[in-house]
Amino acid sequence: MKREGLISVSDAENSIERREKLQREYFGDIHGVTPDDHSLYDIIVDTSSENIPVASIKVARFARQTLSLQLA
Repeated sequence: MKREGLISVSDAENSIERREKLQREYFGDIHGVTPDDHSLYDIIVDTSSENIPVASIKVARFARQTLSLQLA
């Protein structure tokens, strides 16, 4: 919050909501998709249910598996 000059949790929540709204509008207007469409992504990592080290291991495994399939 401090880095972005936000004083309160409410300010931070409003900032996030605004940013997400603008992002949805951009993706819809420019690309004709919504960023919530999971079919757009090769991998999705929900960091709200896992810590960063565990998520990193999963991403590394996925990358190794994908790379080994491409080389085969």
